[in-house]
Amino acid sequence: MLLVRIVNVSVDYWLWKWDESDFKKPVSFQIQNARVEFNFIRDDLLAQEDRQLVMKGNIKIFVDKPPKELLTGLSTVSGKNAQEAAQYIYDIAQECLHRLLLYSRWGIGLDNILDYTSRLRFEDLFREDIWSGTRISWTLDEEEYRDFRPVLKKTRSRINSLFRSKNLLTPSKWAGLQEFILENPLPRKEM
Repeated sequence: MLLVRIVNVSVDYWLWKWDESDFKKPVSFQIQNARVEFNFIRDDLLAQEDRQLVMKGNIKIFVDKPPKELLTGLSTVSGKNAQEAAQYIYDIAQECLHRLLLYSRWGIGLDNILDYTSRLRFEDLFREDIWSGTRISWTLDEEEYRDFRPVLKKTRSRINSLFRSKNLLTPSKWAGLQEFILENPLPRKEM
């Protein structure tokens, strides 16, 4: 059996009166040819009495009879099989988070949950960085875990419009804001 672990996936949930044992109880889905489990990661820094914000979770993907191409892709870092293995993992992780969101909203009535599924971008899932902390590892028949960090095809990614230069606060814009505040009245609330 193949087991792929995705650790530190970004989510947003407010929990009420959870204890340590609750964090160990996963929910399970059947997605494609895999059984997928999701559980939250406890963060004591985000807890307030009985209420706790969780921003990370773990996904486990269990595949009983993994195709040879998938195993080859996991064992290599580049090439067609590695790209396909990465796409397979991403598709299942995305579907897992999507189902978790839908079941939470309509199955148990958590109507106001934010849609966190768009935050899981393909490139970010497989990029090792200090911000996301997401790690992917795998094992076959409970052998030692191996990391999976494929070399992805270079895509010409566009910069998120929030991070384009016109939307960034520079020191000169900051100084200009102070000048504007001094010279102009507060804008009307309709604006």
